[in-house]
Amino acid sequence: MLQDSHIQNWIRDYGSVTSYTFIVYGIVDEKDLVLIQQGLTIRLLHKSKNSTMLFIEEIVDEDLANALNQFRGTQINVVFRGSNKDLEDLIVSTVSEGLNYLRLKNDFIGVMEANEYV
Repeated sequence: MLQDSHIQNWIRDYGSVTSYTFIVYGIVDEKDLVLIQQGLTIRLLHKSKNSTMLFIEEIVDEDLANALNQFRGTQINVVFRGSNKDLEDLIVSTVSEGLNYLRLKNDFIGVMEANEYV
C-alpha cells in the first residue's frame, strides 16, 4: 500500500499519511465503496476537516489470510494525507456504520501513521 505513487507523493508533500484499515468478510462492490466515501466526505466537511482521501482495497486470499492470521475477504485502507488521528472516532464510526448498513460483516483492524515509504 505504501508503494502507491499517490501515497508516496503525499508523504513527500505532507510529511506523513494516516491509514485506517478495515476487513470485510466478503466481496465489496465499487458502488459500496463510493457510498461510504461520500458519507465520510460529508461528515468531514460538516466538521470543517480536509476530506481528501484514498480508498485502497486488497483481496485477502487464503495465503494472505494465513500470513495475517485473518479470514479471507477484502481489506480496505482509507488513507488521508498528513496526521489526522484526532478524527479516528469519526472516521471509524462512519466507515463501520456504512459497512453495517450495507450488510457487510466487517471489523476495524487499526490505524497507522507512516512518515516514510522505504
